[in-house]
Amino acid sequence: MLASDEDCSLAAVFTTSQVKAAPVLLDMERLAYHATEIRAVVGNAGNANACTGETGLANAYRMAELAAEALGCYPEQVLALSTGVIGVQLPMGKVAFGIEQAARALATDAWATLPTRL
Repeated sequence: MLASDEDCSLAAVFTTSQVKAAPVLLDMERLAYHATEIRAVVGNAGNANACTGETGLANAYRMAELAAEALGCYPEQVLALSTGVIGVQLPMGKVAFGIEQAARALATDAWATLPTRL
């Protein structure tokens, strides 16, 4: 999870394929209407949430909703990313737990946690 306390402008390049994964459809919609108001990106690995039909699309929207609730922003301000196995539904219990843990782990001042010398 990546998050900002301020609205961010975001641009993206999407596949031209006729077959688009659920997070791609969600993100295309969000960026068409809210490209200057993005606050977070939430993602998962191991499951692409592709070729999963209406349930997969609902799960992508739920990922964004869960992240928005954890971060205190609107769902429309959250993008979703997934990569991994195609054709398998997301394990939403695990996804919800991971989003909760990721939100708790976010640093309030990430720059302060970086080493002073690389």
